[in-house]
Amino acid sequence: MLSYVSHMRPDLLLTDAVVASVAGICHHMDGIPQALEAAASWLLLYSPDQLLGTARTAPLTLVDGVVPASERPEGGLGATLGAALDELEPEAAELLTVLAGLPEPWTVDAAARAAGRPLADTARDVHGLLLRGLIRQHTPEPDGPVGFTVLNLIRALAASRRPSPALTAAAS
Repeated sequence: MLSYVSHMRPDLLLTDAVVASVAGICHHMDGIPQALEAAASWLLLYSPDQLLGTARTAPLTLVDGVVPASERPEGGLGATLGAALDELEPEAAELLTVLAGLPEPWTVDAAARAAGRPLADTARDVHGLLLRGLIRQHTPEPDGPVGFTVLNLIRALAASRRPSPALTAAAS
């Protein structure tokens, strides 16, 4: 990301504040190279601190609708992630929605309790979500339970796909 920053904004001094903002952007963009490149392109319009604010609140706006510097599949990263969500079995998709609302990091046991599902079924679906790259293992404390997090971009995409409460109430 710092390479992208120096390319987009060679005038920007890499102060502690800039490096902290860039690190935050990397975190909210899940460290995905294509997402980092797209986010860095917005440095032509915004400061690193402004970009960090957007990455915190609406990370998908930084990756979708950007004219890529190189050829990418049609639709960009948001479409790729959306396709990954579309391919999920209904049970796994429902679990991912529950997981996106849990405080992080969460454990498989906590996920099973929150979803009201058997532990074995939850473990199988968490494993599948890990293999698809939609969630990540959180670095555990020594001798602590293994925790997990939902990717920020996935959380934002899932939230954008949920029907609004007013629409849900009207449908009822």
